[in-house]
Formats: sequence, structure tokens, C-alpha cells
Amino acid sequence: MKKLMTFFLCGLVFTSLYAQEAIVEPTAPAEEIKNSEVHTQDESKLTSAAKVEEGPLAGIIENYSYNPSGRKDPFLPYQLKDVVGDTYGPELPLQKYDLDQLRLVGVIWDVANPKAMIMDASQKGHVVKVNDRIGRNNGYVARIREGEIVVVESFKGLDGKTMYQTQVMKLSSE
Repeated sequence: MKKLMTFFLCGLVFTSLYAQEAIVEPTAPAEEIKNSEVHTQDESKLTSAAKVEEGPLAGIIENYSYNPSGRKDPFLPYQLKDVVGDTYGPELPLQKYDLDQLRLVGVIWDVANPKAMIMDASQKGHVVKVNDRIGRNNGYVARIREGEIVVVESFKGLDGKTMYQTQVMKLSSE
């Protein structure tokens, strides 16, 4: 109990000493401070430049003025384009081909996470799973079933509405 009381009293003494040191009284009258803040833009540049030249970092820090005109605001949220046919995010290798240029060569379907192997036009194999992007029209693998995969692609109709087309890629016997 004595240790706890001693610790508590030390904490109070330390806090009171720290609080006394933290109190800082202004050295200049408030009117002078207000007048020094009111100046034109050119004066502020000269004042900040003079401070850097006079201070301890003189000759180390270069003056820099950021001009945000013509640049994106990094704090605005990223918005995806609402245009069908454009890809969302990076273009994946299978998005470079039309579906008729791709060939289904293998399926693992009776497992928790079914997968399929697709051969592209350059005879390179790609393993896909459900929701992977495929084809040039923002297609994605909707289902992987025994001997086939179902791909859903989006496109714009004549009336401007987004339409979806489902294509089934069957296992190739070649």
C-alpha cells in the first residue's frame, strides 16, 4: 500500500511540475501578432525564404512551392468508369483475347474451390477460378462445372443499356 501511495504522490508531483513548465506567456502583444499575420502573398514567400536562409537549416532546405493546378487530388476517392467494355483495374492476360480464341483444356470441379485450365492463342496455359476475369468484354467466370465453365460478358445494347451474355466453354478434346 505504501508503494502505491508513493507512486501516486510521485505522479502528482511530476504532473504539477510539468504543468508549470508548459505554461508559456506570449512575449509580443496580441496586436503585434495580428499585424504580422496580415501581409500579401509575395511578402509571405519572402518571409519564409528569409526564415530558411537565417535559421539553422540555412543552405540545406530548398524553397518549394506546390502548384496543384492540373493535378489530381490524392484525397478524392477513386471512381471506376461506368462504361461497359472498359476494364476495371489492371488488364489481366486472359482479357487480351476474345473468348473464341481461348480453349478449355482441364477442369477440377468436384472440390471446395473448383479450378479450370485455359489455353490462350499463344499456347500458354492459365488457371482460372470462379469470379476471375476473362475475355475482352469484362467477362468473368461465373461457374465451373463438370467438363465446362460458364462465362458472363457485358456489352452495350442498341438502346444504350448494359446487357449480359452467357457463354459456355466446353472441355476441348484436342
